[in-house]
Amino acid sequence: MSGVDVRALLAAAERTGETAAALNAARAAARSGAVTDLDLLSRALQVAFRFDPSLPLLTEALEHTQRAADLLAERGDPDLPLMLSKVASLQTRLAAETGDADLARRAVETGRHALTLLPDEHPGRPAMLSNFGYALLGTAQRTGQIALVREAVSLIRQALKLGGTADPHRGTYLSNLGLGLGQLADVEGDAEAAAGAVAADREALALASSGHADRARLLSNMQGSLGRLASLTGDTRQLREAARMGEESIAATRSEDPRRPGRMLNLANVYQQIHRYTGDLHALTRGVDCSQEAVDTIPVGHGDRPEMLNNLAGVLQLRHDVTGAKADLQAAVGASREAVEAGAAAGHPELPDYRATLGLGLLALHQATGESRLLLHAVEELRAAARNARSRLRRARYHNGLVDALHVLHRRTGLVEPLAEAVAAARAAVAEAPEGHPVRATAWAQLSMCLRSSYRLSGDNSELVESVAAGKEAVARSTDDRIRAYRLSNLAAALIPIGEAPEPEIIREAAALARKAADLLPEGHLSLASVLVNLSNVLLSGPDDPQAMAEAAASAARAVRITTAPPRVRIRAARNWGRAARRSGDSVTSLAAYVLAVDLLVLLAPSELDREDREFGLGEISGLAGEAAAAALDNNCNEQAVQLLERSRGVLFSQRIGVSADIVSQPPPETVLTYAADGPVAILNAAPHRCDVLVLTGEPDRPVRLIELRELTEQRIMEQANILLALCGPAAATRMSFSEYRKLRQDVQAVLAWLWDEVAGRVVEGFDGRRMWWCPVGAMAFLPWHAAGHHDGSDRNVLDRVFSSYTPTLRVLAHARRSVPEHRPAVVITASAPTGETPLNRVADEARVVRSGLADTAVLLLDATRAQVLDALPRHGIAHFACHGVSDWRVPSDSRLMLMDGPLTVTELSGLDLSYARLAYLSACSTTQTNLRLVDEAVHIAAGLMMAGFLQVVGTMWMVDDDDALTISKSFYATLRGDPARASEALCAAVRTLRDRDPHEVMRWAAFVHIGA
Repeated sequence: MSGVDVRALLAAAERTGETAAALNAARAAARSGAVTDLDLLSRALQVAFRFDPSLPLLTEALEHTQRAADLLAERGDPDLPLMLSKVASLQTRLAAETGDADLARRAVETGRHALTLLPDEHPGRPAMLSNFGYALLGTAQRTGQIALVREAVSLIRQALKLGGTADPHRGTYLSNLGLGLGQLADVEGDAEAAAGAVAADREALALASSGHADRARLLSNMQGSLGRLASLTGDTRQLREAARMGEESIAATRSEDPRRPGRMLNLANVYQQIHRYTGDLHALTRGVDCSQEAVDTIPVGHGDRPEMLNNLAGVLQLRHDVTGAKADLQAAVGASREAVEAGAAAGHPELPDYRATLGLGLLALHQATGESRLLLHAVEELRAAARNARSRLRRARYHNGLVDALHVLHRRTGLVEPLAEAVAAARAAVAEAPEGHPVRATAWAQLSMCLRSSYRLSGDNSELVESVAAGKEAVARSTDDRIRAYRLSNLAAALIPIGEAPEPEIIREAAALARKAADLLPEGHLSLASVLVNLSNVLLSGPDDPQAMAEAAASAARAVRITTAPPRVRIRAARNWGRAARRSGDSVTSLAAYVLAVDLLVLLAPSELDREDREFGLGEISGLAGEAAAAALDNNCNEQAVQLLERSRGVLFSQRIGVSADIVSQPPPETVLTYAADGPVAILNAAPHRCDVLVLTGEPDRPVRLIELRELTEQRIMEQANILLALCGPAAATRMSFSEYRKLRQDVQAVLAWLWDEVAGRVVEGFDGRRMWWCPVGAMAFLPWHAAGHHDGSDRNVLDRVFSSYTPTLRVLAHARRSVPEHRPAVVITASAPTGETPLNRVADEARVVRSGLADTAVLLLDATRAQVLDALPRHGIAHFACHGVSDWRVPSDSRLMLMDGPLTVTELSGLDLSYARLAYLSACSTTQTNLRLVDEAVHIAAGLMMAGFLQVVGTMWMVDDDDALTISKSFYATLRGDPARASEALCAAVRTLRDRDPHEVMRWAAFVHIGA
């Protein structure tokens, strides 16, 4: 069959899509081996591929074109450059379909070689320039070389100029130009390039008739260009047009077409943008469906699969942000992990982008679940993304994500280093992002947030001023209403100073911003709860104006009803609701709000989380217990106050022993009587607006006696606690002059006297000579209630009136009163000089004294190791530790007993299961110290041993002298006589003896406390 016949059949096939006849004729003609016939067969195969996109057709087309080029090269034919250009074009197309980076590289080499062989005046030069530009773009997409994109755009523009408007291939040149300009816009955020891509694609589409074989591709290209431009301009009309074109492109693309996944991906991106700008949930759902179909239909191992997985992760995470569906977030992280793994294996240039998406997904999942390992992984991925970014714009985008993660890490750990890194990254993002680009607005918002946090630590007013200025920059540059809402809310928060009452005009300005933020978000939006809580915070920072308090209560109540919001946000909302209602005089509503906040605690720290993560969640609501109890007392509900205190404190302990937090929900009178069966329990509660003592008396006619401390405030309690912390807390000076020490000693004596005069004297009245348990709440727990009083020879002190013990909660006390299956011997554990610690010179003496006091039946573990201790504890009933104790103020669960080969931390100790444990004696420093965030969880060494199973623990509130520790131990065991039931009385007697030697040296004798039954 003649070549003319094949060309005629090919022309008909391009019009009708019926390619079989043309393909058969071309194969028959190609048997001649002539270059023209091989070229025609290649063209026929490419036409067939348009209508039946089977990769073997494209592969075969490349083989025939390459054979034709080889024949032309053998005879030095001047048409060789044109044929090589066709080879390069096919190599580029096949590389795009398969993701073969090596083939894309060879396409560039082939095209460049062809171009050098072709004379400048050759009529085929425009087509060759365009083809080579297309090959460069394919390679750039896989290598990340932006210089190749610029070169490609320049070559394609030359092709358009040389070919003119009459060139039959002008549509192809324009399509290639749109592709190149789009890549430039993606990498550099260049709005002019994005607009140029739209113009090129629109003209290319206009040149194609309605039945053109390439119309589906051109529609998809046009859709992508419009979506890209809209992301820079915020024009939703462009997005709607893009969606229409994308749907038309998909409708014209058969399900088996290998190009369909890429087109579905492009359409998913458009719908994602529509949702971002309009809040249209249907658009978001359609975007998820498109992205999921793209992933489901592209083969595993395909070079474009990582990009499609990355897109799916992003759109799923966006849907989670709107609906709160955790399954979407988990699926997003799963898709991201696969994208990163596939991208890393292939050396994909977009790997930094995949890592950034994974980092943001992990951060969101951390915020939803509280798992700290996810946060650390998020920081690692985002750092890697920023480090390897392909452009300044992308680095700015990744820096913004990194700032988010670092800021959360700072809040989580209290460390200054992540915050400093976050401030630096935010400043870098501001510098890197182009002026006018949305990423720059985000960078300003991030910088504002970080500077406000830094101001909280430093008190440097210049940081607050800069934070407000940065927040205003962010708001001014925000075009998307939903993003604008977050930034308005953050700016409102930044305006409110910390630690001082804001001026009325500042409150009015901040409240107006916060209201506007709330108005911009649709009802039920996941972030609306946080914005409403922020509005209530602003209003609560002002005076008790009835209208302001009513608005604060209404905003917080609205927030708490958004069930998709994170538990910590809903708890904050309920707490603010309670505060605002109380300040407006509605104590009944206030109590109902606090009850709701306590009800939500079960969602904040579920037992399946790691201990560290539960601790952080519970630390976020520090002080809630005291406020909730105070709300109950405002309504004369004494028993409900006890119930709320129990449900909102000691959650970790309850989970450890398998007790529900509702065990004392509305406790009947007989239950309250049981708690006080062996002696009264004094629950000392401090809240911002009132302080009280609830005494469980054990008296049937009055099981709970309320002592209102009308002259006392939480602030005054903290002032007294701070005096002690100045001497023995984390900020205590390691060196001080004698005059400084004497002044502090006098201050401490004054604290003990104040405690007696204001509180303790009223509490112990009528209970002389009995056991009394102190159960302090919040800031009350930092004070030595057992030592309160005037130690001047009178009986105006607790030590001479009752035998004191402590308990973190009533549940802990009830658990400590359980029976132990059998009596086991004692073990004395010492560690005189662990590596890096000051030697304890009296440890050996103490071990001998203790063993003697236990009738020489105790097992000695001198200079014990971790393994020895962990092996011994389950087999003994009494354990005496004589070693260094270290209290970690920042992370109390890392507080530890120092053994010869390493520490035993609170986390490790509390995880033990000691069935026979009765009494632990900690002759070590600071074994009951914790921080204010976790004081109601009693996260310290002594409590860790109670969690492990000990019924009683003797511990220390601060550092103790080696000699004093020996003195107390000797006296304690002499009185104990081997009977743990006498532990409280024995310790009181020992402390009295040391006190009577020198009552003024409070820090020496008041440190020792008894906890438990």
